[in-house]
Amino acid sequence: MKRFPALLAFGASLAVAGLAHAEFFDRGGGMIYDDVLDVTWLQDFNHPMTSGYDADGLMTWGEASAWAASLSVFGHEGWRLPTGGARPTAPTSENELGSIWLYFDGGGGEPYGMTGDISPFFDLPEDPIWWWSGSPSPTDPTRHYRVDLGCACWDTQPPDQEYYATAVLDGDVAPVPELCTSGIDTDGDGIGDACECGDISGDGFVNTVDARLIQRCAVGENLPGICSSPLCDTTGEGDCNTIDARLVQRLAVGELTKADLNCAAKDGAPPAIAGAACGFGFELALLLAPLMWLRRRRLLH
Repeated sequence: MKRFPALLAFGASLAVAGLAHAEFFDRGGGMIYDDVLDVTWLQDFNHPMTSGYDADGLMTWGEASAWAASLSVFGHEGWRLPTGGARPTAPTSENELGSIWLYFDGGGGEPYGMTGDISPFFDLPEDPIWWWSGSPSPTDPTRHYRVDLGCACWDTQPPDQEYYATAVLDGDVAPVPELCTSGIDTDGDGIGDACECGDISGDGFVNTVDARLIQRCAVGENLPGICSSPLCDTTGEGDCNTIDARLVQRLAVGELTKADLNCAAKDGAPPAIAGAACGFGFELALLLAPLMWLRRRRLLH
């Protein structure tokens, strides 16, 4: 079980007096438990776009609310939009979005952009970006609060406006089993979800979502827990790059089979490159491309 103290990475202490220390627990499958608010967050704060549900992640309030309600993550249903409201002075279930700002900005003034490390989340904004909440205006129930995670600014908006959305689930969830040949096997192929070569999103399937995430890692984006996955290196060559993204994309559209992928963690083998980050091998792959052409020809041409 992975634990992530909030505000700064891996154990740095929160420096704001009186502010509750949230500890995040990585439950696997893209779910993060927040022990202060007692809710489980989606790890990807722009999941609607990453998953392909929405082209750019911007949705009306009705669309965002319907998206959250439709989620089923490893059998966990009942997701909703997080609460929102006036900028909080301490984490509170009345304003879960504002609490995220407190965790990472520490409530110091009104800085735009998160400070420090945002692990274990990704796709959090670095500029002022508005996110829908599930909280209605106390004076007009047709309007709902939106919150800017860069400054915890807030106001209410009519439902036809388009903003970003994330989702929470009340309470904790059971950790997703980290076993290759037992535990959850969503697609029924005999390989546990934790060792499904190419499935870096952790949803149990290898599809275009994974291809997009691998491509983002390969061009240098930092997606905590995603780019370091041993399931990202689908050629077994020790790094993760655009070639892996292309292979996963071809598998997703039926041009390849799972037998064509070769992750170190595949079929129950120990994840030998668990600490390797996607992206570092991108330049190396370009240099080695002429030498590896014959080996890859069957898969890539």
